[in-house]
Amino acid sequence: MKLIRLTIIVGVVTGLLIAGFILTHPKEPVVPGVALTDCDGAIQAVVLQYTTEAGDVSAPIYAQLIAQLPADVAVYVVCPSPEEFGDLVRRADLPETRATPLFLPHPMSTWSRDRWVALASDDDTTMLLAPRGEAGAEYWPQRTGDAKIAAELGLLINGVDARTSMLYFDGGDIVADADHAYVTPAVATRNIQKTVKTRDELITALEADLGRPVVLLDQA
Repeated sequence: MKLIRLTIIVGVVTGLLIAGFILTHPKEPVVPGVALTDCDGAIQAVVLQYTTEAGDVSAPIYAQLIAQLPADVAVYVVCPSPEEFGDLVRRADLPETRATPLFLPHPMSTWSRDRWVALASDDDTTMLLAPRGEAGAEYWPQRTGDAKIAAELGLLINGVDARTSMLYFDGGDIVADADHAYVTPAVATRNIQKTVKTRDELITALEADLGRPVVLLDQA
């Protein structure tokens, strides 16, 4: 655990995590608890999940992605074991120094549908907002494992916190710019009459979570 903690902390503390995948750094400090804009700033780091069971498909794609990133973009790979990280390095023909492994020894998926929503603050703290539950977790152990990862990173990394929303969403359902957060109809379908009673209650809950005015789209 000490090795895991040390590996994760080095180089990550100043990073802004966007779960499951690409991180951006805001151009200027913002109010605590505001969803990080998806269209401003430069990519600072990328976080990937990897397991050997999907390596034939994912490793070549990860290799292409990493090759396109500037050298100063940090790459972190969440995986269950050193062996699985070594498998990615071999399959993707990566220099070991190009990616930092984060070992979390429990089941997880390679293709995590959900990325977390990153909430930026003006004190360099990043909040990872995770959904109430992962789709398929009731019958797929890997998805149950995915649901743990945000909280685990929040415990292990100085300067990163994590919390779980009362709402169901997939990370791709929410996109923010400097003025609004835009939310797909799928979030309404998954939450109205389940976690909230009405559309207005959903918008209120989303705005509390995201710290931005919400546009709940009728079609997307």
